[in-house]
Amino acid sequence: MRVGRQSLFEHSVGAAASLAETFLRQGHRVSLLVFGGREKMVYPGYSKAQLNRILGALAQAEVDPAAEGRDLTFLPLRPFSTRALLVVLSPLTADAEPFFRRLRAHGNQGLLICPDAIDFASSAYPAEWGRAPGVRLARVERRLQLRAIGQLGIRVIDWRVSQPLSSLVEAAFRPVRGAGGRLR
Repeated sequence: MRVGRQSLFEHSVGAAASLAETFLRQGHRVSLLVFGGREKMVYPGYSKAQLNRILGALAQAEVDPAAEGRDLTFLPLRPFSTRALLVVLSPLTADAEPFFRRLRAHGNQGLLICPDAIDFASSAYPAEWGRAPGVRLARVERRLQLRAIGQLGIRVIDWRVSQPLSSLVEAAFRPVRGAGGRLR
């Protein structure tokens, strides 16, 4: 989706690069799977060299209209350790909840960073567009889907791309009272 000169895809690629840099700087092993038309996999690693591999893969990522039918159902979990935290950066799709249910059954922790496509698109339309019944209904449906994913024990960041992502990620990683400081 493109609004003016910006696209939701470009915001997501920039966010993935920033997250990789942050996690690597904190000493975590980081890998990358670009899922879509042409899959790209960067296997887990540390260091500045790993960041360069990830940035190279992100630079080659592109929107593939032919891959629009592919969904999270087909995302492979085997390459990832069962204790790994999988950060999924994706707009909501109808298959998101079953995918995250499978992710939890596989033993992984999850963080969904979900760019708000409705909010992003609204910047291209007059203000009254946001009050249209269809748009309001889409917002309610989106909130319900995000809540259902959150109830699976997945951390959810509802990201308006006009807002900085860093503070939202920091808040998502704050210890939850009673969880022993770990992600649940």
